[in-house]
Amino acid sequence: MNIPGFDHRQLSLGKILCIVLIVFIGLYFRINAVTNTYVDVPLRADAYDYYKYAVNLKLNHTYSRSEPYGDDIQPDAIRTPGFPFLLYAFVKWPPDDSVLFNINIFQALLGVLTIIIAYQLYSRFLSFWFASAAALFTAISPHLISFTTYCLTETLFTFLVCLIAWLLSLAMDKKNTLLFLLAGGIIAYSALTRSTMDFFLVFFICFFILQPELSKYRKKIIPLFIGFLLVFAPWQVRNHLSLDVIKDDTLAINFIHHGMYPSFMYENNKASRGFPYHFDPESEKISSSMQSTLTELYKRYRADKAVYLKWYLLDKPREFFSWGLINGWRDIFVYPTPRSPYYTKSSFKYSYTIMWWLHPMLMVFSIISCVLVWLPAVARQFPESAITTCRLLSVFIIYFILLHMVGAPFPRYSVPLRPLNYGMAIFLLAFCTKIFRSYFSRYRAAH
Repeated sequence: MNIPGFDHRQLSLGKILCIVLIVFIGLYFRINAVTNTYVDVPLRADAYDYYKYAVNLKLNHTYSRSEPYGDDIQPDAIRTPGFPFLLYAFVKWPPDDSVLFNINIFQALLGVLTIIIAYQLYSRFLSFWFASAAALFTAISPHLISFTTYCLTETLFTFLVCLIAWLLSLAMDKKNTLLFLLAGGIIAYSALTRSTMDFFLVFFICFFILQPELSKYRKKIIPLFIGFLLVFAPWQVRNHLSLDVIKDDTLAINFIHHGMYPSFMYENNKASRGFPYHFDPESEKISSSMQSTLTELYKRYRADKAVYLKWYLLDKPREFFSWGLINGWRDIFVYPTPRSPYYTKSSFKYSYTIMWWLHPMLMVFSIISCVLVWLPAVARQFPESAITTCRLLSVFIIYFILLHMVGAPFPRYSVPLRPLNYGMAIFLLAFCTKIFRSYFSRYRAAH
């Protein structure tokens, strides 16, 4: 059956060229960003930790963020090894500009591959032109482009999120055990890249179980779980053998601690916005354990319930999807970036302006779609595979919203969701177009 709004026919040459053009645009922006951006001290804070882990793995065969030239290199598990594993092929000590350039070029190519996978994902629930629009947004997103110039997890994690969504969509459509197994392994690797993915598999399994129409997939939970364990379990075994713990909870404590300050400020001090924990004299005591963090949070909630309820239930989701990286340097830049094509090149300035103006609408539209796709009246308007894919994307977005309502909703953490946001935002436009066409057709028939 031919469903209006969905083009299942083979792509014409013109459409293939359109896709190639979008990919080329994504490549142009990323390569230009890498070659024309200067980051002041690129290996600092998180980036320096990741680099040290990779160097110690390569030179000292120890997973540690100790200084590689030190005499006492102690293993730890504060940061997960997904990104250091990627850096392993590039690093050397001491680092130099050529190493960082090679890392960033690789990330630029990974970003281009993300565009291709994102288009494949979009084409599962959008017509060609709608899917192309979402892919174009992914190609010119200033946040996705700027992160290719930093030695940070965002580019890799964005790729993994898109890959997981695409693989799961294919796996459910084809009921393919191998695809479920592979998707489970990629989910595990994404959890080793960003620990915020630790609970996604459980959340996704609940999505399986609670949907009667997905009962035919429930047996596929087993290979999904096996794939996850095959990749994730060795990390936990290593931690148990080397450190006598399954997981270091330092980052989890910080995640909750850094998110407890309303409006990201300590006692409404505007100078503290983005880094309130640096201004709180009790920070060290609060972050000493998970129990002390939760105890202090409850104490502050009891002292001002209205403010904290508003912060956790309303303001956190808004902050999470806001444009500026408030815990970074400024705007779309994480670390001080004195030189960038976004300051000088017209193509970068124009694309930035377009995306800046569209950003609030795209984020709001994507959230609306996350609700709409669960309504039976909406679901009946689309093929089963299309609505299943949309619901899958909504699960990703809702999961991260809920997670960051608990912890720190820094906008930086929402950047890897951008391709999913763009796809879901365009879905709302596709749905509205579909409804309008249906209404117009009935109107013409009646007159």
